[in-house]
Amino acid sequence: MVDHESPLRRLLAAFALRLGVLAALRGAAGGIAIAALWTARSYISTSVELESSLTATSVSLAVGAAVGAVVGWWLSANRRARVAQEIERRVPTANNLLVTAHELLMSPAGALAPSSEVRSLVLHRADQLAATLHARSLLPARRSLLWLAGSIALWGGSVALNRRVATDAAPPSPRALIAAVTGRVDIQRVAVRITPPQYAQQSVTSLRDPVRIDALEGSVVRFTIEASADTVVAVTRQGTRALARDSSGRFVLSMSATTDGFIALEPRAASGRTGPRRLVGITVRTDEAPRVRIVAPARDLIVPDAKRTLDVRVEADDDLAVGSLRLRYTKVSGSGERFTFSEGEVPVGIARASATQWTARAALALESLLEEPGDVVVYRAVATDTRPGSPVVESDAFIAELAAPGGVAALGFSLDPDEDRYALSQQMVILKTERLIAQRATMSAAALT
Repeated sequence: MVDHESPLRRLLAAFALRLGVLAALRGAAGGIAIAALWTARSYISTSVELESSLTATSVSLAVGAAVGAVVGWWLSANRRARVAQEIERRVPTANNLLVTAHELLMSPAGALAPSSEVRSLVLHRADQLAATLHARSLLPARRSLLWLAGSIALWGGSVALNRRVATDAAPPSPRALIAAVTGRVDIQRVAVRITPPQYAQQSVTSLRDPVRIDALEGSVVRFTIEASADTVVAVTRQGTRALARDSSGRFVLSMSATTDGFIALEPRAASGRTGPRRLVGITVRTDEAPRVRIVAPARDLIVPDAKRTLDVRVEADDDLAVGSLRLRYTKVSGSGERFTFSEGEVPVGIARASATQWTARAALALESLLEEPGDVVVYRAVATDTRPGSPVVESDAFIAELAAPGGVAALGFSLDPDEDRYALSQQMVILKTERLIAQRATMSAAALT
């Protein structure tokens, strides 16, 4: 009998494994080649976003290689099942010895051999032959590795080509070659690259020959023009500007997206000839201020005593991202024209459903705020977005008042909207005006107004 560590068994196992691994490598090479074609799709498309993100291209490489490897391994199952025949093809001198020995190993003792002596003799000679053979030399990996390296090089080339198109370094178009031969003054290609402001955390967008572009306010818009002309004149709402060729032979214009408008590009030759204009509309999206609201308790309250806590719930949302969410209060004590004010914040627990939608809960303890009958707490939620220098946005303010003797004393009753609170309103106006005057030096004229 031959044990599990016999040279024949080791050779058969090693060869079968190597068959599968090399088939997986070839499958991975095919998958990567398909990923390369997918990555290069933007080069042959028009009027679409050109540049695949690094993440997307890396994912395409990984997925293509993994799927291809699995398919390759699966397709090699039949060859691995006929491992002895595969070895015999490469060792003609075996004269079917390995196939016979493999059949003996896979069959019950005595089923194929006329006697145990013959069976032992065949397996012994097969072991002797197997000891001189190596799976690595019988099945070289060089060709599979070359296929894999070639597919990776193809994928890398497609990524480089794709990025070259996206960075406006595309090869000359047929229109450019025709214009060069005929002497026609013309714009062949306009590539646009839109880089949003950093705080927005949005990806760069690249377009080819757009009729209209859409950009967030503060984005940098870069036009790269390929034209058969000595100069290109750019006309915008800000004025007219002549563009000169850069080191790549193209005309480049960078501008900041501030207001809606347009850009007209006109190619001109040194002789004075002009070509047809290209007109591109520009739509600038303003970063909207966040919206914040108190959803509970969303009403003014009179409380009979201060030994209670209000469960305040707040919602905030923004078009790009909410930056902060807080709950502020103003404590008002006194009467007539002798009011005192103190402000503070209440800790909030924030739950982020997404970057654009936040909710918060806060426990507003009234005992330390409402000390005397008639004391009032005015609370409101405040939020900002992630734009640097963005103003604070406040929700509607609500009031909790400690009931005076003989007054309404029931939690949940709304205050009388006709109650005279002019003194409170005047003091608040004075307080806010004084603060505004103190901040005047650090504010723009528009913000002050």
